Amino acid sequence: MITNADGYRTPVILAVLFVIFNFSTMVEADPIADLSATDHLQSSLILTREDMSHIFAGDQNIPVPNLETGGAGVDFGKVHKYLGYSTILLAGVAAVTSSTKSLHYGAAYATTGTALATCFTGYYEYRDRFDLENGFLDEDNLHILLGTLGTLGVATAVAIADSGDNNSHAGIGITGGASMMVSIIVIKW
Repeated sequence: MITNADGYRTPVILAVLFVIFNFSTMVEADPIADLSATDHLQSSLILTREDMSHIFAGDQNIPVPNLETGGAGVDFGKVHKYLGYSTILLAGVAAVTSSTKSLHYGAAYATTGTALATCFTGYYEYRDRFDLENGFLDEDNLHILLGTLGTLGVATAVAIADSGDNNSHAGIGITGGASMMVSIIVIKW
């Protein structure tokens, strides 16, 4: 049985992930501070064994890999797209499996995890597209807002269900899943 204190687990995890994800933008004394936040993550993904030896030897002249000629090869746009589709699929599984508790719980937690990953990869790849000067109904703004609200909805539904009280979390979960589904329909891949 989950106690009420464990109901705070999900919001704490969300806050920690947010801080970790944005840590590279908060650090001012960085040896490669002239690079953007995107380049920080990409350059950290492609450090070689030689680069690591420079770091552990205390060498401040760390060679920065040329990010234009390859590197990690991760297309965060595609990762975001397929995580979004996976999230909708998992939300559907969670919605229709309420009678099978273990499958329902697993699908709900997986939905929340993939929804968070979708938000993080979307933020990482497309953070420059959110512009309120274009209005809320702009295709990009609407996609971002609906996807974020959907993520908050499914995370809230899991947190409410984790509280252990006899509650109804289904409405919030369904609303969150529907919001994410509409956000996929709004955007044109």
